[in-house]
Amino acid sequence: MAYINSQLRAAFDQFAAQPGVGDVQKAQLLAALTQDQDLLQRLNEDAAGHRLKEFVLSPVGSTAPNLAGTYDKASGKVTLPVSSFKTTGLTPSADLVSTLRLQDMVIRFAYDTWQDTSSPSHPVTKTVTQEMITNLQSTLNGSPVLARQIKDAVRPRADRSVALQHFKILTTPGAGGAYHDNSRIMSLTPKSLMPGSTSSSFDWRNLTFTLGHEIQHALDVFDTDDAKEAFKKQLEIIANSNNPNHDYTTQIGKWIQVRRDEEGKATIAGWNAWMSAERQKNPTASISAVRNTMLNSGFHRTSYFIDPAATGANGTKVANPRLIFNIDGMLPMSGNDGKGNIEQLARRYFDKSPDAAKLGYRRDSDYRNLYGADAVSKAIFAERRYAKPVNGVAPKMLIDMGQLGLSEKLMERNGIQITRNPGTPQPYYDTTHPAAPTLHHFDHTYRSHEYTANVTDLLPETATKAATPAQKSTPPAGGEASVSGPFRNEYVNRYLAILKNGDNKEKDELAVSFRRSPRGMELAERGVRFHAERLREEQQNVSHGHTRGHSRSISR
Repeated sequence: MAYINSQLRAAFDQFAAQPGVGDVQKAQLLAALTQDQDLLQRLNEDAAGHRLKEFVLSPVGSTAPNLAGTYDKASGKVTLPVSSFKTTGLTPSADLVSTLRLQDMVIRFAYDTWQDTSSPSHPVTKTVTQEMITNLQSTLNGSPVLARQIKDAVRPRADRSVALQHFKILTTPGAGGAYHDNSRIMSLTPKSLMPGSTSSSFDWRNLTFTLGHEIQHALDVFDTDDAKEAFKKQLEIIANSNNPNHDYTTQIGKWIQVRRDEEGKATIAGWNAWMSAERQKNPTASISAVRNTMLNSGFHRTSYFIDPAATGANGTKVANPRLIFNIDGMLPMSGNDGKGNIEQLARRYFDKSPDAAKLGYRRDSDYRNLYGADAVSKAIFAERRYAKPVNGVAPKMLIDMGQLGLSEKLMERNGIQITRNPGTPQPYYDTTHPAAPTLHHFDHTYRSHEYTANVTDLLPETATKAATPAQKSTPPAGGEASVSGPFRNEYVNRYLAILKNGDNKEKDELAVSFRRSPRGMELAERGVRFHAERLREEQQNVSHGHTRGHSRSISR
């Protein structure tokens, strides 16, 4: 059992000695510090590391709102809101405990570092600055809805699980913020916290919206966990079946829809956080006036909420008539049945084209293919972990890419993860045209983020025996002239020429042409037979008790 250490006790004593602090407040803070063992251990560490030195109450008459606390890095001072303390009783409020949890997260974040690679030849290690901390906390305290959301997210459930546990710096290209459901981390970009050299350039609207959006993902995480486990179980059922065709289309589609609904809800939460902040800044303005100000603010996020086909007086922007607002200007989390707010915002936010969304490692993806890469990776894991030969032949993996709106290229550039035999591509049949399924392959691109064309036979003719007729590939269709080169394969010579020209589109077209050629199909079928043989060997090993480990879980 952890006890309050001397350094944390000194920080509490500073609070107890502050003028205006009563016995009730002292008792409640001491109880809040000591009743949660996990929190006490972290705060002990903060104090022992000289990052936390003092607790104080927010000053009477302060003009800056304090709803969730503040932290000053230089002095090690945590300022607690008066509203977190109850007027009577010795038991601390849930609000006070959540505020302490949040401030512990802020303290740890204040000493986070990241690599600034703006100059690739001379990357610089940077540390979170006080200005970044101030901007984060002023944004949280500037929106009552946002302050309430984040305190809900850091509060433990009955089983002690917590939705949000850490802040980290995000340097992933193309992202403005992220919530990582596995680690319970919210990541924010340096630019979002300090986009310019002075505070005057800080975009509080953007950070308010981003925080509201990402915190909603945290609040949804337990439902997401349940949906993820259900998804994995369904994949396992498909992979374990004796059907020679393992069609993952429906289950991948359901999982993408879960993520789509979440993005719709998170976009609603972003609006509500922003509306709350605007109302706090303009308490005497009417709801309609505040909403009109927001819709015509020029803030790029308003595009999700306006009616693109109509304007108001003097050409002003008006709200999307399909959105249903409460009388307080907030958007309720109404249904995802094609009519409610969740669906309307999912259409505006999730369904953006790759050119508009600019997501993923290479900023060329939409949400569907971003989440699709994860879904397909899990399906590949299930197929390789559980599938068994049917009459000596490996079952075929089927995905209707057209129905799902998925692109192999975009998903591989986002990162497909193949954990079992990652060097061997995963064959699958695209059933977009059911009468003529086409064979393709997913490659392990989790770190490279490169679309792999699977060009084979890359040995120079001089280094190998003469190719037999069965080894030769049919030249690319379309009547192209033969391309001479150092290799024995017409496709490889043409691919080399394309690489020299730097034409990525032609490279992709050639890869597709090769995969559909007799030689390409032969190699693909050879891969299927090889995979079947490996599965047969694994089954034999299992029957003789030679396998190691018997985990039935699917994880990435």
